[in-house]
Formats: sequence, structure tokens, C-alpha cells
Amino acid sequence: MTSLKLFQNRIKELINYQFSNLKFSSFLASVTCLMVSFLLQFNVASAQVIPCTNCTANDINVISVELVKLNPNYTPTNGQPKYLSLPATCSGNEVIIGVLKITVDQNASTRYGIRVFGDLLVDGQFSSEFHYCDNAEFVSGAYSNIYLETAPVTWVCGTKLEIKNLFVGWGINKNDNACNASNDNCKLGPHCRQFVFPAEPPIIVVTPLSADFTATGTCPTGKIVQTYSFNALAVPGGTTGGTVPYPANAYSWTIVNSSNIQVATMTGANPSYDFSVLGTGTYTVTLTVTDDVPAAVSSKSKTITVISCCTTPGKPQLTVVQPACSVATGTVTVTSPLGANYEYSNDGGANYQSTTSFTV
Repeated sequence: MTSLKLFQNRIKELINYQFSNLKFSSFLASVTCLMVSFLLQFNVASAQVIPCTNCTANDINVISVELVKLNPNYTPTNGQPKYLSLPATCSGNEVIIGVLKITVDQNASTRYGIRVFGDLLVDGQFSSEFHYCDNAEFVSGAYSNIYLETAPVTWVCGTKLEIKNLFVGWGINKNDNACNASNDNCKLGPHCRQFVFPAEPPIIVVTPLSADFTATGTCPTGKIVQTYSFNALAVPGGTTGGTVPYPANAYSWTIVNSSNIQVATMTGANPSYDFSVLGTGTYTVTLTVTDDVPAAVSSKSKTITVISCCTTPGKPQLTVVQPACSVATGTVTVTSPLGANYEYSNDGGANYQSTTSFTV
């Protein structure tokens, strides 16, 4: 309210000043710029959750956050579950409209209502803010009835979902339920916990496992054929979904040549391979990721082209000192290309030398 009053006063000041100087067009520009600036500042301020600083109870832990979907066949009387788990894996650009399911564990006595809010990140970027409140009572132990139906998520296979700045608050008696209007958000303190970034890293949402990786070819010094580096955990472009961290033996790789013959294997999340032993050409690299919670196996294949690291030098550039009457020999000196990797010959390749000058 204070900010709005200051804004209104500023408008009045501008009106008085601009009309007193009969600069109407300049006045409109000033008002427009001020309004745009005000709106931009408002939008930036309200775009993400502002952390609460009064949460000291902290007797709730987040067990998991999972993306689930509504059961289209559900009715309150047919006995079917309202929510369904997603498949263990996905592929391609499959799109799922899902609901976040948050499971928490509270280690105190009966709580009266639970209020949740936070930021949703997609591939590390802020996407939206969500709010939830349930006035039910819940006792000590796991509580997994937090389904954010009011904030559905449109998820594309292979994208990474995270929650940042998650707030969980609760009421401590029947007359002080967390969902009472007077208990909006931070007013629940100290009976709350907030997982504030960066002290608390974002919580990764469990989604279907989707294997993927990046592949980068380079020419290390002294190599005649490219070495490729692979990264299954690249962001973006790497493996997503499942439950991280994955098992120690989660990653297995195969390399197949253009004749469909397997020529190499690798392990680990970010291996590299020196193709000097295989040579240039086209290869198919396949990553297989195996997760254990939930059990899932996902594979991704990519074709890479391995090229030579050797570059054909350009036509040599020379300086020539002609023989003279007093000097019977001349000198030919190579001025380009130069470098430790070059040797030179003046007899058609029969003999080479590292120095660049020849006496002829």
C-alpha cells in the first residue's frame, strides 16, 4: 500500500511539473516510463517465492516429490485410485500433464492442516509458483496426500523438474488450522520448515527415466584421430528422471562401427574414448542407464562422425638467397608453415630435417 501511495504521489508531481512547463508529450513519456518501471519491478518481485525467515520448528522432512497423473476413469464410487504413477521410462518428446505428489515425514504429535508453497524449475529455470493447503489432521509419520491439483505440470520427456524454496507449514491445534485465512504462509512461523536455496539445494522431482548424453570430439596434442568425451549428466542434454543418485554401475556404453560390429565398451557417467585405435568414420554410441528406485532401464543411441586430427599444410612459403660470384651456393628457407610437428625435405621426400633452411 505504501508503494502504491508513493507511486501516486510521484504521478501527481510529474503532472504538476509537466503542465506548468507545457511539455505534454514529454509528460506522457515520463509517466509511461515510470509505469513500465513500476510494473517490471512488481513482476520481478512476485515472480518467485520470497523465503520465510521465521521457521524454526523444522520437524518435517521431505521424503520425495513425484510427478503423477490423474486417473481418467476415477470416480468417487468406483474404487479406482484417483492418481496413477507414471511409466518407469519415457522416450522421444512424449508430453504428460501431471500433478506433483509431495510426501513428507513429520516427527511430532498431531498436526492440524498443512500448507505448502514453492517454486517449480524446468531444466534449472524458474517456471511457476505453486500453493497448496489441506485442513486435514495428520499424525507422526509419513504423509503422502499432498497432490498439487491446482498447479498441473505440462512435462516433456527428458526435461528435468525441480522444486526450490519449498515451504511446509502446519497448525498446532484445532483452533489454529494451517489453512485458516489468518495463517497465510509465513504467519505460520515458527511451526514450519523452508528449504531455502542455496543453503538447501533444489529437490529433484521423480519423473520417468530418460537416458541421454552429449558427445564432444576434440583433437588432443599428438593425436591423429579425434578423442570423444561423453557426458550422461549434462544439463541440458543429459539423463533425467528416475531417482538420483543412480546406482554406481548405472551407466554402460557400447560403440558400434559402420559394419554394425561392436568395437568398444565404456562405463561411468562421463567417459572418453580415443578413436586412434579405430580410425576415422561413423560410429553409433549407445548409453544404457539402469535405475533401481523404481526399477527402470533406458537407452539412447547417437551417431557420431570421427574425423582426422591431421591437417594438410598449405603450399610452403619460401625465401631464396641466390648464389653470387663470390658465393657458389644459395639458401632456401621455409617461412611457412612452421611448428614442432613439421619436418622438411628438398629431395622429394627421400630425406627430412627439422630445420627450415637448405643450402643448394
